[in-house]
Amino acid sequence: MEVVMILLDDVSKVFRRKKQASVQALRHISLHVPKGMTVGLVGPTGAGKTTLLTLIGGALRPDAGRVRVDGFDPVRDRRRLAGQVSILLADQSNTNVEHSLREALSLLGAAYRMGSCELKKRSSELIELFSLETFCDKPLKHVSLGFRRRAETVLAFLAPAELILLDEPCIGMDAGAKEIFRNAVEAERNRGRTIMISTHHMEEIETIAERIIVLDQGQLLYYGSKMELLRRMAPVNRLEMTFTDRVPDLQDLPFVRYEQEGRTMCLDYNRNHITAAELLRGIQETGRIEKINMRRPSLEDVICELQTHH
Repeated sequence: MEVVMILLDDVSKVFRRKKQASVQALRHISLHVPKGMTVGLVGPTGAGKTTLLTLIGGALRPDAGRVRVDGFDPVRDRRRLAGQVSILLADQSNTNVEHSLREALSLLGAAYRMGSCELKKRSSELIELFSLETFCDKPLKHVSLGFRRRAETVLAFLAPAELILLDEPCIGMDAGAKEIFRNAVEAERNRGRTIMISTHHMEEIETIAERIIVLDQGQLLYYGSKMELLRRMAPVNRLEMTFTDRVPDLQDLPFVRYEQEGRTMCLDYNRNHITAAELLRGIQETGRIEKINMRRPSLEDVICELQTHH
């Protein structure tokens, strides 16, 4: 039976400012996230990602609707949820940059009342997991932004929390550091944690997010699995084939369109109607393929298309 960790029921949030127009940060958001799931929260600047995370974390109260974390109101029941929710925001560091990562872990471990043996073991695990051995004794003000964000993420994961909320954790990270981050998140998910990660760029979390939330201008454009989004929004794939001799007659095959130049053909097909394997079997009955390449829309492209036409 699915156990719900996060519930949002018709949630709206408005920021009212003196002498300026009000900003509708979130509009009627409803969704639920099961325990133990990793969810990607995607959208451009101003989409409402940070507001959503802050509401779930209990630092903001919704103007309408209700938010529940493990069945509790994160504002009213903040003490009860203390230690169960760990949040890292994009514009707020969770430590003093004068401290080294090892010092920050020690201070935070004491705040969580972790025993010395448990703290030492868990700190070593996280430092190794995030490949920060070389930098863990340097003051954080003397390391790059990418290393600092990895260190801040380590501190977020130190908490004995069931729910981890990470707002733009990959800021400043290069491709190698992002891969380390993704591997670390998978390891932490395997510990049974629920993890929500916001980002501008889907490729940062595409391989680890089991579901994705797409926000734009405070509206929920999509919530569900990656495969379902691709199935709905981008069902057409492309096969590029070069044949050994003549190009076969494909009129009986269910393709969307094709282009031909010499012995090379590009064929678009709807994968909701026919698989690539079925299509190739039909092609190979009358032609011999020398070279083949398959192209499919990226999730990033599909999300951009969704945001453009909503």
